[in-house]
Amino acid sequence: MTLTIEIKDCERYGLTPSYVYKLLCKEICAKTATKYRIPEWGLFDSCDYAARGAYSQITGRRANVTHLVLTHSDAESCSELFRQFAETWALNMSLRHK
Repeated sequence: MTLTIEIKDCERYGLTPSYVYKLLCKEICAKTATKYRIPEWGLFDSCDYAARGAYSQITGRRANVTHLVLTHSDAESCSELFRQFAETWALNMSLRHK
């Protein structure tokens, strides 16, 4: 069973921004790994570190997820950076393992 909640409704359901960020990133990992036919190991940690580092530079906040992802809009923005890093990481990994 899949449950879909709009980002704008997350607060109403008690979902914290950092939790929403992690859920979005896990979903991105699963879809990206499937798309490029690569294992998920390493993907989350590498892309999470890069996305939080980049978003930290953009916002001027510390890269710790609880200090960085303060709103649900932050969760969306940071997860978009995560998606971009995941695509690049997965493409490079898939090319190396052919």
